[in-house]
Amino acid sequence: MSIILVIEDNAELRADLVDMLSMEKFNVLEAKDGSIGFDMIEKHKPDLIICDIDMPVMTGFELLRSIKGNMKYKNIPFIIFSGNVDEETPALLNDLGVDKHILKPSSIDHMISEISRLLKPDE
Repeated sequence: MSIILVIEDNAELRADLVDMLSMEKFNVLEAKDGSIGFDMIEKHKPDLIICDIDMPVMTGFELLRSIKGNMKYKNIPFIIFSGNVDEETPALLNDLGVDKHILKPSSIDHMISEISRLLKPDE
């Protein structure tokens, strides 16, 4: 069973994501900010990370930079799930090595499709 870490500061949205992913038979961990998320990555080494951009303590940009710059974690698929979109965001995310940027709101079917694709990239 794949482990997915959801990092989202909005408690209601985080709970919804955790519930939906759990119903899809994923083992789901959660964190309310990037700093706690980084600690969980070190402790649990998830198979995939879903992360917001705008969060207190450590932003999604900062966490993505930390993960993709670390040899132990750089191959963990990283999805940015955010409504934060300006002209620079897509290019910055690509430069940082994001695997997928999904805009809020998005359907759970789209999210599951992208998760499945990233967890099975050779198929």
